[in-house]
Amino acid sequence: MLMTNEMAIGNMQKPTEYALVGDGVDDYLNTNYGNGIDLNVDDITVEIEIEFLNVGTTGDIQDIYWGEVGTGDNNRIYLGIYEGYFSLGIANLLHTNNKSNKAVQINKNYLIKIDFNNSGYDLYINEDLVMQNSYTPFITSANFYLLNANGTGVRSNAQIFSYRVILNNTVVQSLDMNEGSGANVKDYVGSNDATIVGATWQEVD
Repeated sequence: MLMTNEMAIGNMQKPTEYALVGDGVDDYLNTNYGNGIDLNVDDITVEIEIEFLNVGTTGDIQDIYWGEVGTGDNNRIYLGIYEGYFSLGIANLLHTNNKSNKAVQINKNYLIKIDFNNSGYDLYINEDLVMQNSYTPFITSANFYLLNANGTGVRSNAQIFSYRVILNNTVVQSLDMNEGSGANVKDYVGSNDATIVGATWQEVD
């Protein structure tokens, strides 16, 4: 019997897809990108596709995205979960006073988008604008991390599917967490491959 196109497609095996999973204890991803960005003059958009496996409702912020210049809260960008809600701290805006009204649900896919410019930021969750603030720019050079920096703090228990940075309307880093093995995540538009610290590959449906 001849196999029709429909039968051939039906018998094809679906490619295996993966995500990078952080355990919420000591796992994170060093994006190896950010040095040279100047929020005083640059426009930057960050997009993160993520699913949370566990969410705390009290205590310190569970970090999702982190960048730091020097020390102290006023020298950081940190997106995370605070008391069960998305929260974004930057410069003089501390996360404890800057919690959105968007609660975080577990086992739900989120597309997080942050637009930064020289006067403020917009935070979108699944295309809904959930926070908008002004601040005094300070970042002139920083390295950025997913699931927390390489210091102390509370990390997110989550699986990441993709991460993208757009600088002045140009995609400058694109990470698709689909390798399934190895200690790095390939940057598909440049040479800034990310370094995995503790996080593990996991097959997803």
